[in-house]
This record gives sequence, structure tokens and C-alpha cells, in this order.
Amino acid sequence: MLTSPPVSKSSCAACGSSPSQKSSPGYRRLASPACRPAWTTSATSWAVRWPASPHRSCSTPHQWCVSSPKLFVGNRAYSNLPRKFNVTLTGCLENCTPAESQDIAMVPARKAGRVGFNILVGGKMGSGGYRRAAALDVFVEPQAAAALAGAIVRVFRDHGPREARNRSRFAFLVEAWGVARVREEVERQMGLPLERAGEDARGDKRTDHVGIYRQQDRRNFVGLVVPIGRITAEQLTEVARLAGVYGSGEVRFTPEQNLIIPHVSDEKLGALTAEPLLKEFRYDPPEVLRGLVTCTGIDFCDLALIDTKARALPLTRALAEKLKDLKTPLRIAWSGCPAGCANHPLASIGFEGTKVRLNGKVVEAVDVYVGGRSGKEPQAGQRIMEAVPCDELSEVLEYLARYYPKER
Repeated sequence: MLTSPPVSKSSCAACGSSPSQKSSPGYRRLASPACRPAWTTSATSWAVRWPASPHRSCSTPHQWCVSSPKLFVGNRAYSNLPRKFNVTLTGCLENCTPAESQDIAMVPARKAGRVGFNILVGGKMGSGGYRRAAALDVFVEPQAAAALAGAIVRVFRDHGPREARNRSRFAFLVEAWGVARVREEVERQMGLPLERAGEDARGDKRTDHVGIYRQQDRRNFVGLVVPIGRITAEQLTEVARLAGVYGSGEVRFTPEQNLIIPHVSDEKLGALTAEPLLKEFRYDPPEVLRGLVTCTGIDFCDLALIDTKARALPLTRALAEKLKDLKTPLRIAWSGCPAGCANHPLASIGFEGTKVRLNGKVVEAVDVYVGGRSGKEPQAGQRIMEAVPCDELSEVLEYLARYYPKER
């Protein structure tokens, strides 16, 4: 007889979502207008990118997320921006999206008995260096979030720097103007005064939603690790089948490159966790594997300097065998270049790809960062080593994973 694994408690499964249809597993949804990427109108110019996470736990992930892309997708008024523009909206209390590195971050807040979002602006990775998003001192209720985002984007469109590509992100306008002036200009765009910020509702804990957790509707969601974020068409089809058999046919994808099957009843948990695919995509992985994030790397990115995925997975699997007793949450992030797409400055251990000449040959290497974190008290990681050849990284990674969490 199959038994159900223990269920943990969590505030929500904060992630992007992609419902898979029983009639066409996982794919038909991608053709609908609501799920087209927000940058389809920016083939020759910069536009808004909208990664989003749910406002009300697992039950209603689309309620606030969908209204915002509808404002931007196909709207030429927002297509000719100085540079790309990233937005995150999260109702999760456990810091599961990298709010600090987004152009706009809407994070959960409370004010006078109401729930909504506090607004952060001007975060970034990449050229010009990491910039931490600054508090705009604004509270907004969910129904007004999309309109506020539109006003902020228009400020960037009208006033953002365009002279130099590596100095054209919103962060540099916020830096030049100061938050107070940005706020004033947003109020002018809105045509009404903005509320002052509420109480930040985020907790001190950060989670990736990997595991089995209770939803608000008394069902469960199962978060599965997808090693290095790489999944085949056959595996994705099987995920869609499992979601249809054990859940509601819906699958959600997380900022950590993992996936979630929501709406699983207690009676079906045991059978789901016994499925063969969950031996590959585990809900109970070793800590070092559950916290592993990599960028695309040289396979599909012409900016990458190293093969992040091919390097990261064998190193981390070998480390997991050596550190089987490790219980401390550990996020290891690999970015293939200074663009920082894996958010390595905000990881416990971060690697930034580079090249180094060794014995007359140019080889793949990394700069090493430690001590990064996101949340209410974010901190950028410190670079402690430079140009470490990837072939010599095994001992460095083991030392950092074994001793660094104790020393910080």
C-alpha cells in the first residue's frame, strides 16, 4: 500500500504558471495570447519583460499576473524602451523571487488591514554592475498594480538614458534622479497621489518551494527539482500527464528553474511520489542540488564564456555524495558571464564565468562570490577568488559548501 509523504506548511507556491491541457499536454497553452512572451513586439527594440508569481497561493495564480501582461503585450506605447525592463510581482512571504535585481519588484505588504504590495525600483544585474532595487515608498492594492507598473515604465520610456547601451537601464535613471524624484514623476504619470509604503509582509525565511506543502484549499502542491533547469520534451509530456492524473492539469515553473504540480489531494500523494519520473525530478533532493541554478551557458547564449550546465551538474552531484548530511540551505548559482542571469551575486555561493590562460592555453574559469542573499535584508555576495580554472573547482566548491555556512 502506498503511503503519503509528510506534508510541510508554506504560505504559497510563488512561481510563474503554465497550465497544461489534458487534451494537449503542456503545449496548447503556449499558443494563447495570454502566454505569449511580453517581448514579442520588441524584435527591433526593447520592451517589458514580465516574470510573475501568484498573489494568492496555489489556488489563483493568474488573478493579478495576467492583467499586467495584457497592458504591455502588443502595446506599441511600451515597445521602444531604452533597454529591457524586468518586473516581478509576488505574494509569497518567503522571498522566492529575486526582487532586488528587478527594474520593478512588487513585494507583499500590509497597510491598515489591507493586503497589497510595496514597490521597489531600479534593480539590475549585468553591464555596469549589480544594483539593488530601492524602496519607492509606495503601497498599492492588487487591482491597481498593473496601472502603477505602466506609469513607472512610461517614466523610463520618456526619461531613461539612451546614450550608452551599458548605461541605459532603469537603475541608472533612479541613481541619477534619486528615488524621491522618480516617485514624483510616477505620481504625475498616474495623475493622483500615491500611498506611502505599508509594512513589509515578507518573513526572514527564503524558500524554493521544493517539497510537499499544504495549499490554502486543503490540497497539496509538490515542488520538484529539475537539475540545472533542463527538461526534455518527453519528460515535459510526462509531467503534463502526472499533473492531469494527480492534480488539476496545471504545472507551474519557478524562478529557480524547477516545477510544481499543484492541487494534489491527500489520497493521491503517495501514488504521485512513487512515479518513476520523481526519481529524476525529486521532491526531496540533497540540499546542494535543490539550490543549484545555472544560466543557459555557451550552448544557447553568445555572451556566455563557459559551459555552465555541463560544468555545474557533475560537480554538484559529486558534492552531494560527499555532503550527504548537509542540512543547511545552500544556493549555488552559475552565471556564464558578467550579465549575471543566474543572479549569482545573490547566492550563497556564486560563480561568474570568465577565461584564463593556463600553460599557454585559454581555459574556462570562474570568479567566486560568497555571502549573497535576497529578501527583506538583501546582501550582495563578495568576490573572494578570481579566475579559478573550472577543472580545479571541485575542491574550492567542497570547502565553501562545507565550511562557509558555519562561518558567515
